[in-house]
Amino acid sequence: MAISSNLCDQPIFICSSDPKELVSQFGDELKKLSEKSALQYRELFKNELEEIAERVNILIEKLPRRKKRQPTNDDLLDEAHEDDNEDIDDEDIQDNPNLMCLFQEKETLTRVGLELEKYCDYLPVFGFNSSKYDLNTQDSSDDLNEHVASVTNVSTDASNLERINRWNCAIRMYAERPFLGHGPGTYMFLYAPYQKPSEKTIISTNGGNRGNAHSEYLGPLAESGTFGLLTFMGIIITVIVVSVNSYQRLDNDRLKGLLRVAFLGLITYYLHGFLNNFLDMDKASAPFWGFTAMISCLSLVSRRSEGVKGA
Repeated sequence: MAISSNLCDQPIFICSSDPKELVSQFGDELKKLSEKSALQYRELFKNELEEIAERVNILIEKLPRRKKRQPTNDDLLDEAHEDDNEDIDDEDIQDNPNLMCLFQEKETLTRVGLELEKYCDYLPVFGFNSSKYDLNTQDSSDDLNEHVASVTNVSTDASNLERINRWNCAIRMYAERPFLGHGPGTYMFLYAPYQKPSEKTIISTNGGNRGNAHSEYLGPLAESGTFGLLTFMGIIITVIVVSVNSYQRLDNDRLKGLLRVAFLGLITYYLHGFLNNFLDMDKASAPFWGFTAMISCLSLVSRRSEGVKGA
């Protein structure tokens, strides 16, 4: 479990195999953050609180002391003023407009001071889940130069740090089952226990509901082991070799153009696959395998045209 707050330089990570202990630690951390926040807000409104207290003391000196009566909820405003003004009846105050005005001002300022203190104590609001995305968007920028520069930021960029976390999990999963892996499509459901607290980020999750290995090469390595990675690499190498040979055999410019489009599209994705993977999504897998099938068809066409020439 992770807690992120603008009161902390780094997210607070809580780990425990006991659910009760986890909840207890979570509550303790929230309490610490709340107390820290209250101190900061009291410091922020320090001048206002001092002005209110000073004005209330001045009004107390001006007002005569009131006679004691049965206390009510309205009297429980501030322990510091419990014994103030106890030699005059309420009726006398109501009959004197000036005293009534001073008394009302004192009561109002006292309430304002207490409410301001409550505001400082109870203001912190903790958001769950949504902050994962809000904090992550702070690392992105609309400026192209800053956006490109963020690619190499592996110290504060949550997206980059989480990608490294997923890669390390994939490597640990592979080390546990190096030959056949854990099974196709299982990474997102199994990787959580392989995370280290020191590598987790504000967007890390223990649920099998978000993300994958962020690598087209480490993903098969963790899910299908050595044989899975070799199979995927074999497909890539075969496509590259077939594309180059087919391009040399083709003499039709239109077919060469189609081959270039398919080949360059796949090469782009092969390189992108080192940093992310989308083949588990239909929007990416359809063009990926579609271009692969197109190259296979063009390879057959090139062989036929070469056979015709040889005949």
